Amino acid sequence: SLIIFSCGLINNSDPPCQDKGLVSTDSYWEPAWYPTGEFIGFNHLPLVEITYPDGDKCSGIQHFDIDSLGFWIIHPDGSHKNRIYENWLQTPQWSPDGQWIVYVEGAQIYKMKFSGNGFETDSTMQLTFSGRNFFPSWSPLGDRIAYDSDVDSDTGLKFIWIMNSDGTSKHRISYEPDQGEHRQPSWSPNGDKIVHVRFIGSGSSAWPKNAFETTLKTQITSLSGKLTKTAAKAPPNTIIMEGIFTNISAFPPPIIV
Repeated sequence: SLIIFSCGLINNSDPPCQDKGLVSTDSYWEPAWYPTGEFIGFNHLPLVEITYPDGDKCSGIQHFDIDSLGFWIIHPDGSHKNRIYENWLQTPQWSPDGQWIVYVEGAQIYKMKFSGNGFETDSTMQLTFSGRNFFPSWSPLGDRIAYDSDVDSDTGLKFIWIMNSDGTSKHRISYEPDQGEHRQPSWSPNGDKIVHVRFIGSGSSAWPKNAFETTLKTQITSLSGKLTKTAAKAPPNTIIMEGIFTNISAFPPPIIV
């Protein structure tokens, strides 16, 4: 079967172009390297063709093969392209040992075992069960997963949490609701820090429609929240996004139960 999207307007006068009321979409998204570098995983919705019913100067229509939607792998040289899962995975990331993939579905975080050429779907484990949780990131040792979540957030903003790789021992490591939300964590190579993006806006929302602040800061923050370093300024009229480095060396080792 096919799914159809519009590609966007090129010219609206000669010839007259009709508004299809459709939005263009990508055919490939969210690539993720396998830890050995042997292949790359990615979400893929195969594009069959683009047609131009009003002429090639007007909006085109994308025709996709929805039956082939899913998670695919491909070798770095472009060979051995193969679908291994009949669904797309939101923000997928392989575990450092390559045995698991973590992803988001319905605002909850899951992991699924990888056999080497496909996923063992009966091994799927749900790791979070409340709130809205996104952007899971494996620690370098694969024993912990960082993510952002709105759990226990009175404002509904999301902050950085850590859990063991089996979903136990969840705890929040950042919370500054008056300073905007913290999102998209990523571990340092030695596993003692996490960098993440901070979104700050005026008023109560992290995403105000206007009046964004115009400073860009990089912070290195200890567990107590004490600011130890601030740097950089962004050009005017830009969204403020701060990179926050949180030292997690004081956290206990993961508890496996």
